[in-house]
Amino acid sequence: MDRYKKSLKIVRNRFMSTRKVICTGNPQNKNCIAYGIKQIFPNATFMHRSNGFDLPTQNLQEFINEVKKHNTFINASYIGPQVQSKLLQVASDEMKLGQIFNIGSTHEYDGLGKSEYTQSKTHLKDLSLKINNFRIQTTHIILGGLDTGEKNTASWIKPIEIAQLIQWIIDHETYCIPLIGIDQYKQPW
Repeated sequence: MDRYKKSLKIVRNRFMSTRKVICTGNPQNKNCIAYGIKQIFPNATFMHRSNGFDLPTQNLQEFINEVKKHNTFINASYIGPQVQSKLLQVASDEMKLGQIFNIGSTHEYDGLGKSEYTQSKTHLKDLSLKINNFRIQTTHIILGGLDTGEKNTASWIKPIEIAQLIQWIIDHETYCIPLIGIDQYKQPW
């Protein structure tokens, strides 16, 4: 790596050393990824109806204003068709330097979900991989089986585990992880 590239990497790492996290989802709901994020990043900003942000219906200007103040965006909530992709694009356009984590679904490849949901998550993955570069590093997390507090999901992935995975990825500043998957054990059916 030449001197110029080393200098750029040093500047980027310095800028990213103090994480300013913004996340979609309700951090008060123990069954949401945002709840786990709140445990790991207690000073994060959360965009959710409970605190006045109705992302699918309101003007995106409030989101733009907030995302500009952050360097890490956790795109955790499926809000509606293509909304996560829109938020990803806006965050990528508006952040000077940053890291974006998109939460996908195993329905991207297992064919078990509703087609609108599956298409939305697949588009999110494709856009995330396309956007990934030095300025905006993206990670698309293919997630299956989140524990929603119901008896039949008790052994599935906990929201805190997703937050810990994101922290683990952040801690690996020597390389980028554009795509990763985590799933619960499949049941024999």
